This record gives sequence, C-alpha cells and structure tokens, in this order.
Amino acid sequence: MSMADKTLIRRKGAFHAQGRNEKRKHTADVARSGKRQKQAAGTAEASDGIFSDEEPSSAEDGEKCDSDEGKDKEDKWPSLKDWLLDLQERKGAGPFQAYKQAAQWLMHTVDMFGNYCQAVVVHACILKKRYVDLATKKTVPKTKFYEMYARERKLIDALHNSVPDFDNDFDTIRGKSILVSRFGQKLNVAAGQAQTWDIKSLRVAEILYVKSKMKAWFDEYGTTFPLDPTRRKEVARGPRHPLLQLLMLPPHLSEESRKDWEGVRDKLLNQKLRLVGNKFPSFLYADLEYDPDNMQNGLLCSKLILMFWKHVFTSPSSVSNEEKKVKVKRNQAELNEMEHVTAESIAYICTWWMLSDLDDWRIDDVFDRELFYKTLLGLFIVDGIDPTESVNEWIKDTLAWWNSHTFGIEPEETEFVEPNPVSTLDLIRQQRKAKNCAKSQAGHLSAATLVATK
Repeated sequence: MSMADKTLIRRKGAFHAQGRNEKRKHTADVARSGKRQKQAAGTAEASDGIFSDEEPSSAEDGEKCDSDEGKDKEDKWPSLKDWLLDLQERKGAGPFQAYKQAAQWLMHTVDMFGNYCQAVVVHACILKKRYVDLATKKTVPKTKFYEMYARERKLIDALHNSVPDFDNDFDTIRGKSILVSRFGQKLNVAAGQAQTWDIKSLRVAEILYVKSKMKAWFDEYGTTFPLDPTRRKEVARGPRHPLLQLLMLPPHLSEESRKDWEGVRDKLLNQKLRLVGNKFPSFLYADLEYDPDNMQNGLLCSKLILMFWKHVFTSPSSVSNEEKKVKVKRNQAELNEMEHVTAESIAYICTWWMLSDLDDWRIDDVFDRELFYKTLLGLFIVDGIDPTESVNEWIKDTLAWWNSHTFGIEPEETEFVEPNPVSTLDLIRQQRKAKNCAKSQAGHLSAATLVATK
C-alpha cells in the first residue's frame, strides 16, 4: 500500500466537507436508528402490565424533582437511576458510561442486531418470575419463556459480565417501566453509534484495502474501471463497479458477472436479480476460490475480510503490520481484553462490508442483513443437522486461522497418544486362535479331498 493510500485512510471524513454529504449523513443516521426506535416502542407497549406492582408515579418518575434541597446541580449523578430520571436536565453519560461502552463492544462481539429494549424487559420478567409472551402478554411455562428469549438472555448475561454494578443498578430501576424502557433505549442508541463510527472509519479505507488485495485485477482493469474511495457510493460503489459487484455476488453468478457485468448491474438495480441473506457472496472465500463440491473449503478465510476485521478491532496500522513503536492508546481488542476471535465478530465484519457496499442498506427489502448475519453464525453451531465431527473440524480450523492471523496464536498440534502395548498373554491367545483356525481349515480340506476321491 502506497504512502498516498495510507495518508488517504487517515483523512477522516475529508469527502464529507460538502453540504450535501453532511445532509446525507444526517439522513442516514436518522434512518439507521429507525428500526431500533420501532423496536423500543413495540417493546414498551408489550411491557405494559408486566410492571403492575411498580410504585405509584411521582414527580421523580418523569422529571427531576426540584424539591431536593442541598443537591448541587453541578454534581455527578450518584446512581444510574438518578441519571435516567435526569436525562433531559443534564448532558453526559455519567454512570451510564460503562453501559454505553459495553453495549458498543457487545454489538461487535455478541449480537450485532441485539434489541436491548426487549432484553431488559425479559430480564425484569425473570427477576419478577413473570414468564409471559411479550407479544400476547399471556403466561407461558418457564422453560418455554427461556427458550423464546434465549437471545435476549445471552445479551443480558454479556452485559452483566461487562459491568460489575449491573445487578445493583438494575435492582433500583426494575420496578418502574419508564426507567427500564429508557435504559433499553439508551443501550440501543449506544450500539447504533458504534456502527456509525465503523462506517465512517472504513468508508475510505475499505476501498483502499480492496485495491491492495485485488492488485492483479486493478493492474489489468484499473484504468478502465477506476475505484475512487472519495466518490459517493450511489455513483461508483456496489453493483455499479465490476469488481465490487463480483465480490458481493454469490459464486454461482460470478461467471455471468465476468461476461456481462453491466447486464448484471442493471438486473440488480432494477431488482430483477436480488441478493438474499442466505446466499454467501464471493468475498467470503479465500482468493475468491469456490469449490461447489466442498462449499466450506476456504469459507471465511479471506484476507480481505481479515483486513476489515483488523481495522476495526486491532487498529488500522495493524492491517499493514506497521504497529507504532510507541502506542498512544490501546486498540479496541486490548481495551476489552479480547484474546481470541469470536464467531460473532467475524459475522459482524462480513455483514458490515456487505451492507456498506449496497445502495441503501437501511431498507430490509434490498438485502436481509439480519438473515445474512444469522446464517453466518449458523456455520459455527453444532447441532443434529450437520455431522458433528465435520462441523467441529471446520470450526476449529477456521477460528485457528483467524487467531493465528490476528493474535499470533499458533494452532494447537494434535498430541500423539501412543497406543497401549499388547500384552504377551494377548499375543499368545491371538496365536492360539490363529493356530486353531488353521487346523480347523486343514481338517475341512482333508474331508473334502477324501469325498472327492471316492
């Protein structure tokens, strides 16, 4: 990668200077949070009746109580409950800061599409031992409730492990639906902010990484089809560029793209040809090599994905293996004590790239991003559908490849276990058995010969 390219990566948002791009960014941010806001509204409505034993509403439930004497307005909030009650009065994260950072990290490593609004209601139900279907508000057995909301429980467990004060903080708000709802909403907003930061950070860098990794293609076609990272994606990204189109198409369509990329482009833009979330794109495969007879061969071992992953989790400088001798600040993996790559982090970065290159990834009709994310995670699930040994081997090899290329963890060598030596007694018994079998066969042959001579 040239010095000019590296400099271009560090130019944060240089192409956002024009007013129309700022307006576009604002519109995208608003639309991106739309789905989470709808989830919050739906969950808040579903939680009505679950908190029937909460304390009577008072001034402190909706706004800051002005009657608190001796309370200095400049002081920090003493608790998460006070911060949630005081949202409209002061700025800053206060005691919510730890939760904000946790939600942003868990979005990368636990659940990219986790709905905290629903998760906190589920957790409140468990604490109150009220096992209800949030959609119908009907009581269900505990085992069914746990099965229905396993995803939410996983998210809360991760949040609990990330924030030591979670139990104490949640105990102060669980009796008031307005506080539980606000808590979930703020967690959702924090997770959404992290996605926005990743998009801004990688918008220029991703194109430079593609150019670096696909150098042979650009040497041949780069003059005819330049790829400018500063141009709007509606003009030069996604299916409008032959290489990016090739990367995002499933392998079985790659040959058609090579022969008539403009025809495929028109089909995609007119939605006569659609990208679906359960079909894996070509960029997931190492060197774009796809074996239809062994479709998991090289899957998720793409150096291109690895470059995106390193940019987000271990700093842009780690992509080119040019770590500074004196680090100014720690990267995200170090800050969160990440010691190995998770399946969720791989699925996140793959989903992020696929979405970032589509024209309008905020619209589910264009590409079912959540289905794509879940399908990727399904590769790492051992169940009764797939042969256990084959799945375990692929999971082990894939994660070992990632850990080796990111954290320098060498794959574990299979330990040779010397077989137990056969005892002399067993050997004698085997020889006796063989000798008896030989005598028996000789006897049968003699009898058969005698009959034949007669």
